[in-house]
This record gives sequence, C-alpha cells and structure tokens, in this order.
Amino acid sequence: LARVALPARGAAASRFARRGLGRVLLTVADSRTVHLVLNFVASARRLNADAGLLVIAADAAAQRILQRARVPTFRHAALGDVAGGDYGAYGDRAFVDAMWLKTAAVYAASVLGYDVLFQDADVVWLRPDVWDAVYAPATDSAWMDDGVRTDRFAPFFANSGFYLLRATWRSELLLAHLLNSYSVVISRQSHQAVLNPALAEANAMAGLSVSILDPDVVVNGGARNKVRADLRSGARRVAVFHVNFTGGTAEKREALRGLGLWFLREGCDVAEDAAACLP
Repeated sequence: LARVALPARGAAASRFARRGLGRVLLTVADSRTVHLVLNFVASARRLNADAGLLVIAADAAAQRILQRARVPTFRHAALGDVAGGDYGAYGDRAFVDAMWLKTAAVYAASVLGYDVLFQDADVVWLRPDVWDAVYAPATDSAWMDDGVRTDRFAPFFANSGFYLLRATWRSELLLAHLLNSYSVVISRQSHQAVLNPALAEANAMAGLSVSILDPDVVVNGGARNKVRADLRSGARRVAVFHVNFTGGTAEKREALRGLGLWFLREGCDVAEDAAACLP
C-alpha cells in the first residue's frame, strides 16, 4: 500500500480526522476477470490516471498475468482464493468468494489508515478527474447509485462495485460489520444486499455520512445508453462506467467493445503476454 498510495487529500472538515497515509484504488481479479482489470488499466493509462492502483489477485494465474503486465498486485494465503470453474450466475460460489475478497481487502486497507476507492473488475474510466469526483462530497463515504429501487437495497441504493471510503472510525465500523457478516453474504448470495442495511445502520448509530454519486457522472450498466450518448456528443460528462447488469465476462467484454471502450489490443492473449496487450 505504501508503495502505490497517492498523497492524502485535505479534509473538508474536522470530522475527517485523518490517519494521513494516503489513498489507494483497489480492485479484485481472478483468472476469469483479469482481462477486464487489464482493460481498466488501459483505460486509465490513456488518461494518465492509473496511479494508486493495487489489484488483489484471487488466484495464482491472475497474479502471474498482472505481474507480467507490471500492474501492482497483492496476494496472500490468508485472503484465500476464488473457487475454480466458470462463473455460472450472479450469486454462485465463485461470485460469493469474490465478495469475501472485496470485503477483507478494503477492511485491511482502511484499518491501516488509507482512504480506499474500490471498484469491481468491470469498470472503465472515461475522464482523468475521477478522484476529484469521488472526493467532491464532504462525507465519510461516496457510492455509485445502483439504479435499482427495491427494498433489498434501501434506503441508499448503493452499488458495491464502485465506492470511496475515507479512513475514519465510522468507516472501520461499517467494514468490521461486513467482515463479521460474511455468513449472511453466503446465505443471501450477495455482498450488496448485506452492505445496504449495514450502511443504514452505521449511518443511524455511528453517524457514518453517505453520499450517492451523480448517476450521470458515475454510470451503472443499466444506463449504458447514457454512455453511448455522451460519447457520441463529445460532452465528456461520464467519468466512470460500470458494466454491471450484464451477464458473464464475455458479455461484458462485448458490451464494452460495442461502446468503443475495449482498450486492449485485439488478438492478443493476456495469459501469454499481458504486457503486449496493453497499448
């Protein structure tokens, strides 16, 4: 973390008593999603905006590929590996294993004193000022709007695939709750379904402040037409696109390719020569 972290941002108010160690961008990759992470790296590098990234490798294959591509990577036996085999569907065993890594890695970084911007593997950046956008709200946390308005994700409807948590005791309380609720994640087969009630509880009981990021700037996969319109018009309003609400990794790749947001070189094999795939 110390090797990749960006300098700490100045606090907007005294409530953000900082531990002062900086800010990091975390994501998780295994051998099935590593090409999506490399596509993010390519999207950010073309904007000169990939500093601060640390990828948590969920298996040895992903670690090897990322290291060959010279992407800062961390893997430890204590975090475990994602189950083998193909992803079957939302909520299957491999999907839920990845939720453990999402929770444990963010918790560890936060407890060590770093602000954490976490994103899923299937995210691309379209503007270089993403850090500015997520730090704009003067709150403990800032979250992508999931877009779904059901009781399951009420009251904040936060998406767990893109969010900022400042290194405050209130954030640590939220993450400790999630870490100790992993059995519930397994039962419900969803990290996000457990996160949103925990977020509401931390807000009510500890004063954790919550902001939902502008859905026209940080866009979920259910609103990809916003991205298409933004690219066609050249307005450059969209800063982040998360390809959720899309099937498997192949479908996500095709969705990004259809929008002109697939940045890896065509015809290359990330398993054979990941570095050559990056522009």
